[in-house]
Amino acid sequence: MRSIDLKALADDQIVLRNPHKGWYHHYFDNGITKYLPNSDEELETFPGMDHLYLRLAWSYLEPQRGVFNWSIVDDVIQKWTAKGMGISFRISCKESHDCVFATPEWVKDLGAKGEFTPFLGHEPTTWRPDYADPIFLEQLGDFHKAFAERYDAQPWLRYVDIGSYGQWGEGHNYGCGDDVDDWPVEVLQEHVRLHQRHYHKATLVVPDEFAAQRKDGRGREFTQWLLNEGIGVRDDSIGVPFHVRRFPTDSLSHPWVWENAWRSKPTIIELQHYPKMRDPRGDNTWRGANGGELGAEYLLAAVRKMRATYIGYHGDATQWLGDNPLITNKLTNMVGYWFFLQSITLPETIQAGQPFSLQLTWMNRGVAPAYRRFDLGVRWRNLSSGQIVHSEPLANSDCTRWLPDTPASEASTVTAPAVLARYALELALTDRAGSPARAVQLALRGSMETKDGYYRLATIDVSPAR
Repeated sequence: MRSIDLKALADDQIVLRNPHKGWYHHYFDNGITKYLPNSDEELETFPGMDHLYLRLAWSYLEPQRGVFNWSIVDDVIQKWTAKGMGISFRISCKESHDCVFATPEWVKDLGAKGEFTPFLGHEPTTWRPDYADPIFLEQLGDFHKAFAERYDAQPWLRYVDIGSYGQWGEGHNYGCGDDVDDWPVEVLQEHVRLHQRHYHKATLVVPDEFAAQRKDGRGREFTQWLLNEGIGVRDDSIGVPFHVRRFPTDSLSHPWVWENAWRSKPTIIELQHYPKMRDPRGDNTWRGANGGELGAEYLLAAVRKMRATYIGYHGDATQWLGDNPLITNKLTNMVGYWFFLQSITLPETIQAGQPFSLQLTWMNRGVAPAYRRFDLGVRWRNLSSGQIVHSEPLANSDCTRWLPDTPASEASTVTAPAVLARYALELALTDRAGSPARAVQLALRGSMETKDGYYRLATIDVSPAR
């Protein structure tokens, strides 16, 4: 056997744009006018942009009972999925300021209980449903049944937030006009089950405050229940002044949540609205180029502790990228998986038409595993003719087992070409679940990559069979 060390061919500076990890853009933000890009190019050229996050109120999509306005989201979906973007959703039931009825007014007219509340004591008031009301829950279930029938199984869907509880769907009751007690855990569990009844393919996600920020002492118990149910977790408050002051290391208000949240589902970071963060007269929690004075250290610490797969800057893409090009590139690679092929091991002599053992050793230098199993395959290119003469999958390879900072070795049986010649052995990791299939980039020198996403690993002379 001979081993070929590829460590010297690694490239940890090249910015990789890979599926199911990286950045997302708040295309809608609790409404249908906020944070729309000024041009398509803003998002198309953004390093590692993975998906758009459509976050809007229920009332926009079902203005009348049983009458759905899908075009609001369908126009965005059709345009941007054609460009290779994914989509995620939050549908909220309580908003502030401009959206008086996030839950449609007709739900109240049917007899659902609720009340009008000011936001932080200021007018106008907005309607907050009683989250346990049976009429509210029945109509909410009917909506999500229709929504899931339309979108649940789509290959571009990244996740669906359970956004039916709390201010802006964030799982808390901040600013609702009084010191609102938490709804009982059992009520929130019913919101989870309501979504589980209708979404059978999508990853379901809750904000950490949905479970962790409770006054009844049941936060840890409820969080563990959610994890046992396979629910993912996001943090919606990185960079909020209160959290930065109280938790300056990483701005994480519930650090214990992240000990296990990442193990089976991707975790998600949402920054405070970036225009507020960078404003000295506003939050003033992000200062200096690339957050060098304040911001970068706690954001990087949060990414590591949460083992985040997705990250959103929550604002204007051009403004964020213009201020922060270096940390954007760094985080593009760092979040989620980041695969380095360290070595390959194979026999000294490869015999024509014969099977042999090929061992690959990988290192994942990202903060999280891959949560989707990509397809690994090899092919042989005749160096004389330039033709591909044979390809085959490495069926027993599983990239979801390549855990962060842990070498992973896999052995597969490969069959050599039948014709004696000198060949290039090429390898590709591919996400075939999307449409079209998409190559997964590796942290190897660009000169090793072919135009169709394969990497040339070694030159091999195929010898006569004995």
